[in-house]
Amino acid sequence: RRLVTAGIAAGTAAAVTTSLTYGARGLLQRQAAVARRLIGKPLGEQAPAGDRTYKKKYGDRLDLLMLGDSIAAGLGAERPKDTLGGRLAKGLAKRSGRAVRLTTAAVVGSESSMLAAQLDGLGRLRTFISIVVPLSRNAVVTAALFAFLFAWADFLNANSLTTGNSIVPFTVGLYRYIGSQTTNWNGVMATAVLASVPATVLLIVAQRYVAAGVTAGAVKD
Repeated sequence: RRLVTAGIAAGTAAAVTTSLTYGARGLLQRQAAVARRLIGKPLGEQAPAGDRTYKKKYGDRLDLLMLGDSIAAGLGAERPKDTLGGRLAKGLAKRSGRAVRLTTAAVVGSESSMLAAQLDGLGRLRTFISIVVPLSRNAVVTAALFAFLFAWADFLNANSLTTGNSIVPFTVGLYRYIGSQTTNWNGVMATAVLASVPATVLLIVAQRYVAAGVTAGAVKD
């Protein structure tokens, strides 16, 4: 009997607690709705448009995408540069020494459950430009550079597919300086130096992208 009585008491207490919890939640929701009706929207519904590129002179642009609610959208700010996105973009540009392009997809009055809809609202093209391209830039540059280097230094395919003598790849031209009896070392060295210039320039320009692309995913942040 004691066990039965204790079980009934525990069940009753749980039921009462659940009822009070849902009741309190409903009361808070009704109070919030009443407060919203009484207060209205003193800050309005339109946030300043702060989307632009900050510190263009720094170059090497970063992309900053703002998602969220009214605060993230910049509601209440008097000037575009005073919005949350504008302040973050300016601070990020100063700290990183790189230009920052701000794209605001946050919606005034939005909730956390609407973040996916905000991304969907960007559209396929804008999502690709604002999210996919910046994230995959290092990998794409690295893959493109290595593809160029492999094609630039290819000899077998170039020798097999070349049918004329007027225009030939440098690898084939370099090979033609080597004869069965003698080798034109002056021509070999000059051609090799000229052929290395494009690859050297590309490696210098894309050095940091290659380093970031090769190590991407190798270590855990």
